[in-house]
Order: sequence, then structure tokens, then C-alpha cells
Amino acid sequence: MRNTKKMLASLAMAAGVLGALTPQAEAAWPNDKPVTIVVGYTAGSGADVLARIIADGLSKKWNAQFLVENRAGAAGGIGQGFVAKAAPDGYTFVHTSPGPAANNMLTYKSLPYNPMTDFVGVAQTNETAMVLVTGPKAPAQDIKGMLDYIAKNPGKVTAGHPGLGTYGHMTELAIAEAVKSSVATVPYKGTSQIIPDLLAGQIDLSCDQAPVYVNMHKSGQVKVIAVIADERSPLFPEVPTLKEAGINFTSAPWYGMQAPKGTPKEIVDKMNAGIKEVLFDPANKEKIAAAGYTPKVGSPADFDKLVKDEVAKWEPIIKKYNITAE
Repeated sequence: MRNTKKMLASLAMAAGVLGALTPQAEAAWPNDKPVTIVVGYTAGSGADVLARIIADGLSKKWNAQFLVENRAGAAGGIGQGFVAKAAPDGYTFVHTSPGPAANNMLTYKSLPYNPMTDFVGVAQTNETAMVLVTGPKAPAQDIKGMLDYIAKNPGKVTAGHPGLGTYGHMTELAIAEAVKSSVATVPYKGTSQIIPDLLAGQIDLSCDQAPVYVNMHKSGQVKVIAVIADERSPLFPEVPTLKEAGINFTSAPWYGMQAPKGTPKEIVDKMNAGIKEVLFDPANKEKIAAAGYTPKVGSPADFDKLVKDEVAKWEPIIKKYNITAE
């Protein structure tokens, strides 16, 4: 009996010690070791630039180490796959984009991770409007004229985009679908290759991210004829949206932060609040605006929904046109 009482007392003491340690362990995050934010693209890319602003801000906020690690390749898939297999302890995150977070599951034959089940959303970090841009020799120089020309001349408009399965590519196909016609899409390896052909009249238009064309639009080298968003862009306040031209369609690529599935909710919520504070700090907002991006942060649940909606939105286009990345 006496031994039993001693054993029970020891168990109670151990439970008390563990109970006291648990809050301390939770409170230690993120200070007991460096936090790694993986970016599946090269240094200097949009995802990388924003990730470094976030990492710097969080390091200062919590007096902790937040490091950015570039693991580029496979359209962001290498970094995404690495984080899928990381320990869900709040010390590894991925700053991702629509491809690796969602649409790669539609365009790749196989992935080493499941975008729908291997991650938990932390926060959307940005949203960028897409634009339609015409060169000097395009058959129309306003959105209504261009839509009318596409509708009446199937396959005659040449539309450049920065790669198969990119937002530019899929948006061009969706716009042609909306007017029950088609365009001749022309893939490039990036925006830098599109611009010379657009200026030379080798292609009629391009669909790409808005910030790229600000200076050329202002100088008159190209003309941004539509913003593919819910509202007009502050970069081009005089340019109408596609919705204003009668097509109820938006296309706004984004970046966002995810963690491995199983990461404690307390850490996810804390990270979400920290990211929001950093991105909307006036000094950081100025840096981000200078890069042409617009901060946007919702709840973790909002970001999970955004990823699912992404797949639902683009799957019909990807399947119909058999868009593959391999």
C-alpha cells in the first residue's frame, strides 16, 4: 500500500513537471532555433523578395532568426516537396505561389507531395493583377475592339505568354473561351523574351503580371488595354477591367505562406498575425509597392480556401487544352 502511494505521488509530481514545461516549450517558439522560410524559386524572384521582407520583419519583431532558403526547380515543386516532408514543429515554412501550391497537381503527371493534404495555410501575402498588353501593330488598341476582333477572327490573334501553364497562358485561353473563339498562344521562357517580339509586332498581345509593363505603358511603347481584376489597378488607373468590358473573369496570381500539415494551430495563428503586421508596416508597404506588389493577408482558413478554389477555377481550362508541364 505504502509503495502504491509513493508511486502515485511520483506520477503526480511528474505530471506536474510536464504540465509546467509544456507552456514553456510552446512559449519558446520561435526563439530556440532558426525558423526557415523555403522559397521554391531563385533569389531575386517575387516570392523571394517578399519572403525576405517577411523574414527580416519577423526577426526584428520576435528577436529571433528567420532565414530564407532558396530551393529552386520544377516550377516551385522542389521547395514545396521539401517542406511537405519537414517536421511540423513551426520551424519550417514555404513561401509559395499558385503553381506549386495548387495547379502543378493538374499539369504534372506526378508530384512528390499532395498540395491538398500535405500543408496547412498560414497566410496569403500578396495579390498581383494580370493585364492584357498590346504592341504597336496589334489589330486593336482597346479592350472592346480586341475582344470583338478575337471573336470574329478565330486563331488570328497571336498571344504571347511566359510559359505553358502560367497564369498568362491560361488567362489568354479563358478570355478566348469567353468570346467563343480562339487565339494562337505563343509560349516563351519568360517575360524578358516576350517584350522584344511584342514591340516588333511579331505577336499581337501578351497577358502578364501588371508591374512588368508600368514604365513601357507610360512611355507609349506598349498599351495596357485591360486589367484582369475585380477593380482597376492603381498602377493603371485609367485602364478598364475586363469586367467593365463585359467579361466576368478575374486573374490575380498570389503568394502565400504554408506550413507542413500538423503544425500547431497556436504557431500558425501567431505566424499569421506576425506576417500581417510586417506586410502592413508603412516602411515595408513602401518597399513592396515599389516592387509592384500589393500586400493581402487573410486568415489561415482563407488561404486554404484560396488554394482549393485555384484548382477548381483552372482545372477545366487545363484539361480542355491538355496543358502539361512535363
